[in-house]
Parts: sequence; C-alpha cells; structure tokens
Amino acid sequence: MNFFAERGVFPPAGLFSLGHLFMLLCCVVLLIVLMKILLKNKAENPYKLVRVVAIAVFVLEIVKTAWGLSAGRYNEWYEYLPIWFCSLFIPFSLLAGFAKGRLQSLAFSFLYYGGLIGGATYLVFPTTSIGRYPFWHFITFHSMFYHTIMIFVALYIVRNGLIKPSMKDMKSYVLVIIAACVLAYVVNENLGTNYMFLAKPASNNALLQFALAVAGPMYPVAVTLFQAFVSFFSAYGLYLLYKKYLDKKASQM
Repeated sequence: MNFFAERGVFPPAGLFSLGHLFMLLCCVVLLIVLMKILLKNKAENPYKLVRVVAIAVFVLEIVKTAWGLSAGRYNEWYEYLPIWFCSLFIPFSLLAGFAKGRLQSLAFSFLYYGGLIGGATYLVFPTTSIGRYPFWHFITFHSMFYHTIMIFVALYIVRNGLIKPSMKDMKSYVLVIIAACVLAYVVNENLGTNYMFLAKPASNNALLQFALAVAGPMYPVAVTLFQAFVSFFSAYGLYLLYKKYLDKKASQM
C-alpha cells in the first residue's frame, strides 16, 4: 500500500463504496468536533482563524501540486491551475484573511455560499479523489479534508458575524462565479482541460450527465448558471432556516 501512489496503480474506491462512506463518516465526525470546539462561543478575533486556514490550504495545494509533478506528469502542469469551483476557496480565503473593504466582503461571500454548497457537494460526489484513487490515498485524504474545512469555514464566518447572508450578495457572487466559468471555458478551449466540468461532465457524475443530455450544446451555459444560482439559493435558504431556529430559540428564553 503506497500512500502516494500514482493514479492507476491501485483501483479507485468508487463513489458510495465502503471506502467512500468511511471517509464521509470521518469528515462528518471531524466537522462536528470542530463545531463543538470552535463554534460554541464567538471568537475574540475570528479573522485569525481565517488567516490560518487560508495559509494552511495554500500550503496543502502546493504539496498536492508537487506530488503531481513528482509523479512524472510534468506535461500536465496546466491541470493544477486553481480554476475548479472549489479551488477558488484558496484565493478567496487569502483575500478574506488579508484584504480589506469590498474585496474582503466579496471573499467572505464566496466562502459562505460557494464554500458551504461546494464543500458539501464534493463530500457526497468526490469524483476527482474517490473516483480515481483508493480511499486511503493521499489525494483522497487531502480532498476530503479540504472540503470539510470549506464547510466549517462557511459556518464559522456566519457564527462569528463576518458575513450576514443577504439577497444583496447575489449579484456580486453570481458575477464572480460567471467570471470564473468564462475563464475556465477559455482555458479549456485552449488547453484541452475540463475546469468547472464545462467541457464535459465527469463520467461518474450522474447530475452532470443529466445536464448534458438536457442542455445539449448549451451544456456549458447550463452548468455555469447552475453553479452560480443553485449554490447561492441553497446556501441562502439554509441560512434562513438557521436564522429561524435562532429566533425561535430566543423567543422561548
């Protein structure tokens, strides 16, 4: 068993396999523990943890890229650009931790709406880790942990008042996602990549396969709009439920 084995040396665990379910359970337990420890009370300086997370995920991404290049895939360097939906968490976490003003607010917007839904979706459909590697592989551990942290950060910044989700966030958030998708589309067309899954759906992702069947040649547009609007309204809806719970709890005190 080689923790850093190249892709293809061992068969992938596969979606919803015992290995996937085990890793998913571990991620849920980790998330609960983090929430119990760090969300119980509001932090005195919540920006500090955001900065720590930003630096940590940036370093982990460097380690992952170094592993990929050391595995002999030098000619695939362009596949390591941070243009995947969830990869945007890295630059936006850095902006949230170290920028100021409107840029920082925009970053927190992505960390909540994109981070919460993107992280949760990946844990259920980890196509680029469990779908390609064994459950005990470095890439699997990296990806599952990374997306768990995305969910935690989304909850953390709401709990500590770094963002108060509002419909006013929709315009700027949607524009960011559309801009990222346009960039991904251009890169895909020129380098033959599949960032944001805009070129084609993952073979093991039934949702994207369905989108291709329905949208046909408009598939890139459909996926772009889906990622922008569904992630926003899903996360915003969850916030409204959370707010309703808090209001009900306060009224009973």
